[in-house]
Amino acid sequence: MDTDTRTWLITGCSTGLGRYLAEAVLAHGHNAAVTARDVAKVEDLARAHPETALALPLDVTDGAQVADA
Repeated sequence: MDTDTRTWLITGCSTGLGRYLAEAVLAHGHNAAVTARDVAKVEDLARAHPETALALPLDVTDGAQVADA
């Protein structure tokens, strides 16, 4: 494993900037927990990067989900 590998928690990965950031981080070989309110919208990222991506449901306005993440 590359010693420069980082682990990221990225919110809002279903579209826009969050999606772009998740794709870039994963393309560079980093680990990422990719999140969205509807986890189905980010499961493709986890399937495409099974060793480095984890899809999680996360609504940042829900304290219990934030604690679980």
